[in-house]
Amino acid sequence: MLNFFTILLFLFTIFMVYAVITSKKNRKMAAARYHEILSGLNSRMEDEAKEQGLEIAETHFSVTDEKEGYLLGIDMANRQCVLCGKEIVRTFPFDALADCQVFTTDDIDPNYYQSIGVRLEFTQQDPITLVLATKRGKRKGFIGSELLRSAQEFQLFLISETGKQSI
Repeated sequence: MLNFFTILLFLFTIFMVYAVITSKKNRKMAAARYHEILSGLNSRMEDEAKEQGLEIAETHFSVTDEKEGYLLGIDMANRQCVLCGKEIVRTFPFDALADCQVFTTDDIDPNYYQSIGVRLEFTQQDPITLVLATKRGKRKGFIGSELLRSAQEFQLFLISETGKQSI
């Protein structure tokens, strides 16, 4: 009986060592992917800022569930924002921003969502919709709650940096 428990303990220890090593490897790969996405968007933002004559002082990065992201840069001196994504590079003045709202697209089941994002509306330009969650997910699940938190942080950053009281 003692040998059975010793073997069982040995197998459990091997499994736990494997789980820890795999977990560390996955974290390193996720961090590398995060930095790869951020550096690509950052270089696009630097190019746009240089072309527009802007100097980006503050940035905010939001990751999507599609392993992409959005980078928002703020130039306080010129009161301009630069928004970069995979398919978008847009510059707009603080005064042109009319509204910034976090949205969730509801699913048939109230415990799920279809998408999560941020909608930027402007006074004289077409609105921009930044979708952070493109796949159906649980509202209270880890990914859903993190993506909703990320959208809310994006909204709060934009509001606080542009000085808009109630966008």
